[in-house]
Amino acid sequence: MRSLIMVQLVILGIQLLVGIIVNLWVAIPNSHPGVQASNYFVGLWEGIGWATAHTTWSLQLHIVVGFILWILSLVLIIWAIRLGRRKFILLMTLSWVGITGAGFNGGSFLNYGHNFSSFLMTIGFTLASASYAIACISENSRQTNLADEE
Repeated sequence: MRSLIMVQLVILGIQLLVGIIVNLWVAIPNSHPGVQASNYFVGLWEGIGWATAHTTWSLQLHIVVGFILWILSLVLIIWAIRLGRRKFILLMTLSWVGITGAGFNGGSFLNYGHNFSSFLMTIGFTLASASYAIACISENSRQTNLADEE
């Protein structure tokens, strides 16, 4: 489990760097499918579909990596549930909440352009990263304690 969490942390780092590139060098047009949609979820899918097909490599990569992070976060929750370890279930769920929140706010930023959505993406990233880091440290401590007992 620890190695998959470490992979997730590396992917989060890549996502952060690509997100910075997008923030600094990608101009999102004021008019594209999904902009100012009255139905948030329909607009979200329209905006993401448009961005995945018609924007720069960096925004496309940011979206794809976000989906990969989200899928792996679900895998880690399932894994934690199978192990039956409450602490890890909680940490993996918090990470999923962070990644999910960052993703929805990324879609909001794409379609509505509010800076607070970008800020909320950062909060989601921080929640996920901190939860994964705590899980890695806890797992390392647990393995050390088990080795000491032998």
